[in-house]
Amino acid sequence: MRFPGKKGVPTVKKGSPVIRAAGLALLALFVLAPAPPCLAEDGPPAGSRPKIALVLSGGGARGAAHVGVLQVLEELRVPVDFIVGTSMGAVVGGIYSTGATTGELAKLSTAMDWKEIFTEKIPRDKKFYRRKADRGNYLATIRVDAQKGLVIPSGIVSGKKLDLVLRSLTLGAGSDFDAFPVPFRSVAADIETGEMVVLGKGDLAKCVTASMAIPGIFSPVEIDGRMLVDGGVSRNLPIDVARDLGADVVIAVNISTPLYKRDKLSNFFSISDQTMGFLTTRNVDDQVKTLRPSDILITPDMKDITTMSFARMEDAIAIGRDAARAEEFRLSLLALSEPDYRAHREAQLRRSHRPRQIDFAEVQQKDILKAELLSGYLKERIVKARGKPPRSEDLSEAIFEISDRADLENIDFSLVEKDGRQGILLFAKARDHMQHNIELGLQLSDNLSGNNSYDLLLKYTLSRINSLGAEWKNSFRLGEKRGVSTEFYQPLDSSAWRMFVAPYFEYEATPFYLYNGSDKIAEYQQKDTNLGADLGMQLAEYGEFRLGLVTGSTEIELETGEPSLPRLKSDTGAWKASLVLDTLDNLSFPSRGTLVRTTFTAQRTGLGADENCHLVKATALKPFSWGRGTLILRGRYESVLSHTDETPRYSFLGGFLDLSGMEPGQLFGEQLVLGECIVTCRLLREKVFGNDLYAGFSYEMGNAWRDRSDADTGDLLQAGSVFFAADSLIGPVYLAYGHAEGGCNAFYFIIGFYY
Repeated sequence: MRFPGKKGVPTVKKGSPVIRAAGLALLALFVLAPAPPCLAEDGPPAGSRPKIALVLSGGGARGAAHVGVLQVLEELRVPVDFIVGTSMGAVVGGIYSTGATTGELAKLSTAMDWKEIFTEKIPRDKKFYRRKADRGNYLATIRVDAQKGLVIPSGIVSGKKLDLVLRSLTLGAGSDFDAFPVPFRSVAADIETGEMVVLGKGDLAKCVTASMAIPGIFSPVEIDGRMLVDGGVSRNLPIDVARDLGADVVIAVNISTPLYKRDKLSNFFSISDQTMGFLTTRNVDDQVKTLRPSDILITPDMKDITTMSFARMEDAIAIGRDAARAEEFRLSLLALSEPDYRAHREAQLRRSHRPRQIDFAEVQQKDILKAELLSGYLKERIVKARGKPPRSEDLSEAIFEISDRADLENIDFSLVEKDGRQGILLFAKARDHMQHNIELGLQLSDNLSGNNSYDLLLKYTLSRINSLGAEWKNSFRLGEKRGVSTEFYQPLDSSAWRMFVAPYFEYEATPFYLYNGSDKIAEYQQKDTNLGADLGMQLAEYGEFRLGLVTGSTEIELETGEPSLPRLKSDTGAWKASLVLDTLDNLSFPSRGTLVRTTFTAQRTGLGADENCHLVKATALKPFSWGRGTLILRGRYESVLSHTDETPRYSFLGGFLDLSGMEPGQLFGEQLVLGECIVTCRLLREKVFGNDLYAGFSYEMGNAWRDRSDADTGDLLQAGSVFFAADSLIGPVYLAYGHAEGGCNAFYFIIGFYY
């Protein structure tokens, strides 16, 4: 090897007799030579191999560097007899201690969506359709439990998903950490006293989750009557814990976040890191002072990798490898011969109880209907290929999704064995009392030329009315559009493809305008009142199908304009069929999935309609993504197929991405066609708490005609837009410019635009 900064030093092969001899000599000096009484008592017996402890500090995404250090230790054949970890160090150390390979750890670090774990969001396309249908419009949710009252979380993140992920990764590990392939300790802190708490037995996943529970971000974890939080508060580099385990030599890896200078404290993340840095820096410095000459401190230079840089975990692993190789000479002094190291690792791994395969999945749940649902979904997602180990990400994702789908209060699982077969036993507790949800939303549009509109949204849902999951949903809209709706949704079974009935009432008042060119000459209100009932089927996470009857009326009233302009009123009575397929990952900035909405309405005089006619409405959207770019193809078609001229039924066109540049509702008629392609480019390398920035443009073509006979593709109008957008904490925000054929131009500032 070549020493940094030294030229002409001969290269010595790793494991050569030269290094071996030097190593034995230095070990004799460090371990066997006379030492102060306080140290001599802690040293190993003469002639024996020193016990080596690996101490891993916390540091969020920076903790991937620990994986790189472990890779080098294995390459150099350095035995590890104990592992002690705090926070992300506890995650890496805990998983490795159960028998995981460094290759598995590296794959886990880079492939797992850590931000999704920490935000605890189930991907939108994985939710049951009922749970994702209207969520895009609402920004805040207030929950009131019938038994517990107002539900206020003790942290931004509950830690439930992290616990499930860790549980799947450490399945079968057991409860005695000393019996692991590598004895392990997780370090947390008591939030009441601030004292360090060393965890060496119990539920491994829970102990590691406690070690990562950053105060204010994660909810504290209760273990043995103590409320525990991130161990970095008390001991971010727990060298003394390693000493207590009997370590003769400590290899300490410090990836703690350093304190920033003033010029670096420019955003939320640097300030958050600084706050945590205050808590950790002093206790890390105190621990470093206890290191002995024989100990090794590895401090990877993490550069600009922060605690939240989860997209750069591969870079962090490489930095960890480089930092460990910088200490290669001293680490080599601790190395075993190849046969001895192989025997050492084989002896360790024989104590591993990681499952070879998952042969079955069972659910322990009193509710038979829900048990069948959970069991079926488990088998679908987990018991796929016999003879292959379960993918931990599949296991944790499936169980977290199950919790959402079945509306469970608690969910847990363990490894069980029956007749020589290994399986998953799921313990599920359903919520058995009602919950009140109040959701608030906002939609705002301003063309920066005097035309603006806003809508305040309020939805109240009473859920878990009965054992089948009935719910009563009420929606209110105030602003440019006004409306109220109520629906009682009653499932008929608990399957993923369950049938349901849904009686409903809805009222909506929508303004539209008459134009002479670009001049507004009149304002109308279209008021729709409907009373109906549907029989439907939930298509799992894909969508829903409905068939029902509806009766009501439509009024078109003149608000401003010449009194001689017409006013219209018609009664409606129809049977109606609708199909929604929605697998989009995001309603405003989709990158995958499909959206199809279709409705067929048959008006019949026998059901109370003024005339017989047929109406068709269809919308389709499909994104195609590459890198940071996405192409979105969108189409819209609405048509009245046959009727008299006495009761027109209008569709409206105009506004942002509906022939951008035109005023909302500037074009209307009974026939409408729109086709467009939208290109977006994600500007940020990493999302910031799930938020992102985009730039994009659109090309649009469409028109509306009063009568079916007037429709002509030669009349299609062209339009386009350019925009900047943000997927923000208050919903999607757009700043855009649109231009349409005929000299129509508009600037837009929009909050709350959804496809």
